[in-house]
Amino acid sequence: MKIGIALVVLALIAGGAVFTQSREQSVAEVATTQAETARPAEAESVAAELLPSEPEVETNPVVSEVIEAPAAQVPETVAQFTDGTYTAPASYFTPRRTKHDMDITLTIVDDIITAAVITYDGGVAQTPIHSRFDEAYRAEIIGQPLEQVSLSRTGGASLTSGAFNEALVEIKTQAS
Repeated sequence: MKIGIALVVLALIAGGAVFTQSREQSVAEVATTQAETARPAEAESVAAELLPSEPEVETNPVVSEVIEAPAAQVPETVAQFTDGTYTAPASYFTPRRTKHDMDITLTIVDDIITAAVITYDGGVAQTPIHSRFDEAYRAEIIGQPLEQVSLSRTGGASLTSGAFNEALVEIKTQAS
């Protein structure tokens, strides 16, 4: 029984293929007959209407002119600050109401801080906080652009960092 059903299905598929092939042949024969009986100028249009045609492919014209994007404008880096060594004073009060004076000296080359020295109350670091600040601040500023430097609680010293930042504003003004 299964073989019989399979044969029927195959026969139907084969018959459909024959029918499709014979239909295409009859369309082609009709087109050829009409094209032969039509005037020569009309023959092509009659055949084109009746015969299946390949889909039209839209093509883009070849561009013969190469259009280049404008060259990127790279601004020249102009030094914002004048090279040199600048010193500015700063001071701050501790919670114990003691005042500390600082003199910050920075050397600037091509807008980069290349050297730094701080004196506290006219000499070297006077307190443990000053010593910790001295040990830490150079690592944060040497090699950095002057414009980008700002310290915050460096070496655990927030008041000393704040005074340094105040002197930094003065140094930027001097170097401009």
